[in-house]
Amino acid sequence: MNIQTLLEEDKERFLQSIIKAETAEHATAEVKRELSRILFSFNEKETSEAVKAAAYQMIETASAASALMDCEGTTKIYGKKEYKAKEKEKKPVLFWTYLLVAFGCFFASVVICIMNGGILKAILSMPVLLILFFAGLVSMFFAGTKMHGSSEKDDDLYGETTVDAQKVYHSLFVTVIQMDKLLEDIRTSEQLDRKKEMHESDGGLSTKDIDLFAQILEDAYGDTDNPSSQEIVSHIRFYLHQKMITLVDYSEKNRSWFDMMPSKESATIRPAIVLEGKLLKKGLAAGGR
Repeated sequence: MNIQTLLEEDKERFLQSIIKAETAEHATAEVKRELSRILFSFNEKETSEAVKAAAYQMIETASAASALMDCEGTTKIYGKKEYKAKEKEKKPVLFWTYLLVAFGCFFASVVICIMNGGILKAILSMPVLLILFFAGLVSMFFAGTKMHGSSEKDDDLYGETTVDAQKVYHSLFVTVIQMDKLLEDIRTSEQLDRKKEMHESDGGLSTKDIDLFAQILEDAYGDTDNPSSQEIVSHIRFYLHQKMITLVDYSEKNRSWFDMMPSKESATIRPAIVLEGKLLKKGLAAGGR
């Protein structure tokens, strides 16, 4: 069992929990809960204490770093506008100012025309009239621009970013794959160390222990029709297997691992006891000449 398998088994439930997360902080909390659940399930099935300790450290590190994970989805921008009952529009002060100036200019032009009778005087006062008339037009123009007051205020804008569940799952999936690789390296190293130790200590068995097992096996092989003898062989085989030791029956390929007794038919009288290719105890077989 590895961490990747545990995550894949819980994929649908985990994705649903992320979809319900409203913010990145909520998504981070869900990732931490998922990592805790995976660690609990992993420890229930893992037998190596060294691997358990390494898995704990890796998951704690991944949990602490989950806040830095990229989980942003699409971003929505929307505005907020307050609507009020429509009030009677009031003209701004500048409107009235420009309007008064315009009327003043027009009025002054009319007064000048009335007071300056005659063509010559009218011509002489023409520049003044033009200036006043032009000033009046300009003032009327500016009064028109100020008729409706200032423009409406822009809406207040807000942004909302959703959480991308698939992106979160992919990030976590890549992380646990790296975890499994490191844990597998630890398992391999531990197995190599254990094999070396077993080779050096003959599986942790003394010569007397090996001789005892050999004698019990020889007695059991001599009575193979007895269910009790078959059960004894099965128990011993399993016990030695845990110590990386195998029981090897006779064949022409492994003839060198057996002492041979003359017989017309070939048969295993006592199996050879072998540790990873290292012969611990020769077997005994019939059929040799």
